[in-house]
Amino acid sequence: MNESELKTALNELKTDRAQFDYVMERSSNPSIENSLKQVGRSKGWFYGLPKERQELLETLANELHFQAKLKAQSILEQAIEKAAEVKVSGLVSRNENIKQSSASEILDRNLGKATQKTEIAGTDGNALKILVEYADSQTNPAATPLESE
Repeated sequence: MNESELKTALNELKTDRAQFDYVMERSSNPSIENSLKQVGRSKGWFYGLPKERQELLETLANELHFQAKLKAQSILEQAIEKAAEVKVSGLVSRNENIKQSSASEILDRNLGKATQKTEIAGTDGNALKILVEYADSQTNPAATPLESE
């Protein structure tokens, strides 16, 4: 199973939170019984599933075990809400530095960082002449000069 197929299967599995949680736990736990215990499910729940479903869950857990990147992404996706709450809680901190840092990060992430003007000058502060030359000479055979301020 390639990474794309695994990702698709995991996204489809998210509609059944119990099965998704089981696969995530099972991917790092060598025991079915311990995995079930960790996610609060009984053996009867797992073995009551159709045999094909049990096999699918085990296959997904095994694939996920070997594809650490996907597992890490999935763990981070599950933590997004909690991380956002932590960032927002920084806005009510007594520490002004934490307040400012939280506010700046939230604004930057949602509105984008403020643009900063940069001035570039040639030697001795003289104006620069910039030429753009296209790699494909069919597109524009001559260099196009750009005016500088």
